[in-house]
Amino acid sequence: MGGTLRAARSADVLSWDPMVINDNDSYYGANALFATLLKASPDGTTVGPYLADSFDHDATYTDFTFHLNPNAQFCDGSPITSEDVLYSWTRAIPSDPVGWMFPTGIKMDAPDPLTFHFSLPAPNVAMPDWTTLWGMMVVSRKYSETAGASAMNAKPLGSGPFCLASWDQGSKIALERNPHFWLKDSAGNTLPYLDKVEWSVVPDANNRVLKLQAGEVDIAEDIPANQVEALKGVAGIQVKTTPLMGTGTVLLSMTKFSDPKVRQAVNYAVDKDALIQIVLAGLGTPAYSFLSKGKYNTDEYGYHFDLDKAKELMSQSSTPSGFDVEYLSKAGDPVAAQIGVVLKDQLAKIGLNLTLTELEGGAYSERRGSGKFEMVYKLGTLDIFDSSENLNFDVNTAGFTGWQKVDPNAPAVWALAQKAASNPNEAERAQQFNELQKLYMAAPPMLPLFNPLNAWATSDKVNGYGFQPTGTRPFDLTYLQP
Repeated sequence: MGGTLRAARSADVLSWDPMVINDNDSYYGANALFATLLKASPDGTTVGPYLADSFDHDATYTDFTFHLNPNAQFCDGSPITSEDVLYSWTRAIPSDPVGWMFPTGIKMDAPDPLTFHFSLPAPNVAMPDWTTLWGMMVVSRKYSETAGASAMNAKPLGSGPFCLASWDQGSKIALERNPHFWLKDSAGNTLPYLDKVEWSVVPDANNRVLKLQAGEVDIAEDIPANQVEALKGVAGIQVKTTPLMGTGTVLLSMTKFSDPKVRQAVNYAVDKDALIQIVLAGLGTPAYSFLSKGKYNTDEYGYHFDLDKAKELMSQSSTPSGFDVEYLSKAGDPVAAQIGVVLKDQLAKIGLNLTLTELEGGAYSERRGSGKFEMVYKLGTLDIFDSSENLNFDVNTAGFTGWQKVDPNAPAVWALAQKAASNPNEAERAQQFNELQKLYMAAPPMLPLFNPLNAWATSDKVNGYGFQPTGTRPFDLTYLQP
């Protein structure tokens, strides 16, 4: 089929090296370049073969053996072996951005070139799902040790369906088909179909749509919700939406929100239904849990709009007259900007005076990732169906809000989270996740707003492309009509 696909994305990759990736935009980029042991199904609920043809585990989910595909090759044609897997995981474990993906105390070995084995000190029923995460992407040991860290960040050797041809930072990413890729479609055709992918970095969502309408790109990623219906009537353009296993939230720093009554008041004060209509043009549902819509999410313990209750809680708090607070968002993100406008209006009714600050991608990520914020919008996604994935971020580090340092219940909540994540008994595990949400949502260090939809648009000639519930947007099965 071949051809060159042109796509417009909202932000550039910050790094290609899987062990230092700490943002969705880099993950979506690396997902085209690197392979993992297993691959999530298109609906995100199951996993299947990728680097590994098959795997085995014991009854306790503590011992796993993966059998690699003998045809798997890097972009330079060198074979992908279990030593590369062992090296990739070993170098990733000490890395702050991705180390949390690996169970503490994991022991790994590569008994032969096509067999990778590891054992865990505690059960992990979701471990097969976890092997699909970006921190577990496989890199070439030889290339990494020879080329060094700078090359891994800027000019990596891929192990997935595409290879990095060039990278004009902040502007364009050029991918070329991996000629040695081993996976085939159901008819036996070698994947991927495309010869090349040209990713243009277009931060402004409206500009991405304009480029699609002008024929300058074939795909506009992450289109504004308020343009979805209008674009459906444009000739030559297809508009698609799918549910996202994600939650739009505002993180609340303990520098301003250490009082649990204030956090409760903020959650009660926001009219989520109205916000969704204004910001998402109705393309979303209210979020009532810190867990995204994965396996164990429940709305039972969430906050429903009650302005009188919010005012009562503020009057009982340590700051009954309210206070000034900065709301931080990423420039070029109209959803984040509009959320700030809505929250400024709604939270003023309980005495909070919001200052709205927009920062470019790198500056925004630095402040959010280092906890240098007071309120910050974050679209968090589940990258696996199992609800255990984001527990470290949401509970252990509490989204860099400082909650775990000031809330006396935080250690018990984290202990329960760890038990729920590792419990092999499904009935007990479900109950533990339910109790976890009850405890966490008592006075959460965040304001869950909505569960959004993925939205994108393509030209009529694009086929086989779509966003997955995890937010990834692979090109493996994408092709262009002549």
